[in-house]
Amino acid sequence: MKRQFFQITVFVDGKCALCRRMGLWIRCLDWLGLFRVTSYHEDARFADYGLSFEAVNREIHTVRQRGTRLQIDGGFEAVLVILKYLPPLWPLLPFAVLLRWLGLGPVLYRRWAENRRVFVGGACEDGSCPGVRGRKR
Repeated sequence: MKRQFFQITVFVDGKCALCRRMGLWIRCLDWLGLFRVTSYHEDARFADYGLSFEAVNREIHTVRQRGTRLQIDGGFEAVLVILKYLPPLWPLLPFAVLLRWLGLGPVLYRRWAENRRVFVGGACEDGSCPGVRGRKR
């Protein structure tokens, strides 16, 4: 039996095609067995961590849990957590840390998150990207 030191829950928009694809990649690259990717549309446990629906709808969130100790990150910081714990993505980590240090990482992530409908070609189901700016096709 594999001993698990901690678990990382990733709350993604399960109605966004790009977000679902990202969740699939996280599962595939999770060699350490640390990640649990879940859609906040189907799993309301984000509220147990003090997160609102608006917060998880605005940006990706990770919850690292070790026993009773929690570390919650959102946006670009959550992306850094994902990169840190997925060994195949470690080559990208120095670049991401540099982006954070320069102040560009959070800005670029926020821009992507606010416009994800544009990036996925309007493929958010059931209007799941409310408040997300984007051109209607």
